[in-house]
Amino acid sequence: MISCRPFQGDEGFTLLETVIASLAFAAIGLVLVVMSSSVIRASSAAQAEARGAATAMLVDKAIREAVDSVSPPFWACAFKIDVSKGSCLIPYAGGIADAMVTISAKDSALSIGTAEKSVSLSGVELKSITSIGEDGEPLGISVTYTAYGKEYETRACFSSFPLGASDEP
Repeated sequence: MISCRPFQGDEGFTLLETVIASLAFAAIGLVLVVMSSSVIRASSAAQAEARGAATAMLVDKAIREAVDSVSPPFWACAFKIDVSKGSCLIPYAGGIADAMVTISAKDSALSIGTAEKSVSLSGVELKSITSIGEDGEPLGISVTYTAYGKEYETRACFSSFPLGASDEP
């Protein structure tokens, strides 16, 4: 005859076995929670790093395209770049003296371009803009900026130089 009464003899789990199994499952669950939070933090950090690198690539491309459009004629010996805190004006965009390439920072965004084509990138803080060249004759610019907490520098040369601006052929 089969009995319907539970825990008769050695057929059921004792209270001690149930507590030990519960503690084991709780420990496994705790380890999984700790590991998953570490994975989530690491993936968030990697995502922020990737976002910063992608933004830096966009800024670099925009700066290089804008600066490459600067084409001073060979006779423009008085060619000067207007660099002030937070902005830069470069004449001879497209070879026209009055056309300007503008690089400026406003409200945690960097604006780069000309009157015809401009791009504004958020999450970018401008650190400095300096002229590259010798004896006051600019050959290009160096722009230092921070994208999502990491500092980057872009050095770009103009598409042409005034005579005497470079000793190299």
